[in-house]
Amino acid sequence: MKSLIEIIDEIATSHPDWPAVNTLGELKTYGELKAASDGIAAALQARHLPAKAPLMVYCDQSFAAIATFLGCVKAGHAYIPVDSHSPNDRLTMIEEIAHPALVLATIPLPLKLKTTTVEPAQVKQMMAVAPTENVELSADDNFYIIFTSGTTGQPKGVQISHANLISFVSWMASFNLPRRPRMLAQAPFSFDLSVMSLYPTLTAGGCLQILPKEQTENLKALFETLPHVPVDVWVSTPSFVDICLLSPLFDATNYPALKQFYFCGEELTHATAEKLRQRFPQAKIYNTYGPTEATVAVTAVEITDSVLADYPRLPIATPSPTPR
Repeated sequence: MKSLIEIIDEIATSHPDWPAVNTLGELKTYGELKAASDGIAAALQARHLPAKAPLMVYCDQSFAAIATFLGCVKAGHAYIPVDSHSPNDRLTMIEEIAHPALVLATIPLPLKLKTTTVEPAQVKQMMAVAPTENVELSADDNFYIIFTSGTTGQPKGVQISHANLISFVSWMASFNLPRRPRMLAQAPFSFDLSVMSLYPTLTAGGCLQILPKEQTENLKALFETLPHVPVDVWVSTPSFVDICLLSPLFDATNYPALKQFYFCGEELTHATAEKLRQRFPQAKIYNTYGPTEATVAVTAVEITDSVLADYPRLPIATPSPTPR
């Protein structure tokens, strides 16, 4: 079975001009993504870091972050995404728990960490390094490590292997995603919901439509920006779509390409699903559920009119047949 890295790189080789990441109109292609991630991988290998040691990536929602993630994996290291809006004490706690071999900052760090840090300008330079052969990893090797808060409030690193992620991506593909999907990438990369957009899109030759936090934190900015984010597959928490539904313009008339909704991370309420069915009567709405440890989600059910009629509280369905 091909790895996710091989699948993405094959798309980049065959169709280098296809758009891979769209950040508010700034397009980056698969060719650019491959070149940048190959450069980072080569630069990391030249550092001779401990084999398979995890690397922390301090980032916002950006092309640079995605290229850095892939570069880490190509160099044989799992990446730990840490969002730019994380409190400083969370950064230091994750550093103490994970013991990363290196920190790659795609944007400036707000404090000095004990671990050697590659600053944003250096990360950009790494992207231009001549490529070398990627490190081969087994299915059981970690692809990424996401830190949750844990039941005690102490960050807890959840390790997701290549095999785990391949299983999840294959499961998502079973929902008949559009050809070369344009998927909303709104969740911060340190939140595992972001994975529901990230790898199902890139392995299908689609384009990630990034909606940065700066636009989602302010209603005026959100409602001005959202109509210019071309998506046919929506991925978010239910609470985020509740905010979008505050605008009467958020409907099928103004978003005719939007055909699928996927929700995870919170309970999808009956009221929210009912309102979406009214606004987007032709779209499919999926309620999914799963802990971070099981790779994003393990159950999904389409919320139809009959489901709404039969269940005052929406079901989460049965588990995916493929173990993760």
